[in-house]
Amino acid sequence: MPSLEVFSGRPRGVCPPPQKARQRKRLRAVDRVVDTLSAALARNGQSAKSVERWYAEMPREEEMLPKDKYTLFDKKEKSYRKSIHKLPKWTRVSQRVNPPWFLNSIFCNIPNTSTLLLVAERSSASVLYASTWPWRRNYLYKPAG
Repeated sequence: MPSLEVFSGRPRGVCPPPQKARQRKRLRAVDRVVDTLSAALARNGQSAKSVERWYAEMPREEEMLPKDKYTLFDKKEKSYRKSIHKLPKWTRVSQRVNPPWFLNSIFCNIPNTSTLLLVAERSSASVLYASTWPWRRNYLYKPAG
């Protein structure tokens, strides 16, 4: 008799190696498409803001850490990360970047953090995030300079 665990309809706790391999393959395929598009536009002497923004914001597959390839941010999880295959439509949605205020190592290494201040550069202003928990953000804008 087969195990009832197989038919429970719930995803496994960890992403299996074949799914990880397919995820890496998808990430590399997207990188190739963006590279091809950028090269074609450059040959015609053109550029696109969306392609430039992609290069500025999105890391390439080889630049990503394994925890960023196979896990994603979730405010309801104990460690603020969950396995990527638990996200609905996880093959169609980009998970390359986490929220800008989320640094997993800070939340894991500092117990009982009451207030965390992070400075992130945004276009012409520095954004100061004052946060008691990662999903409650207060933005304090100050002029750059």
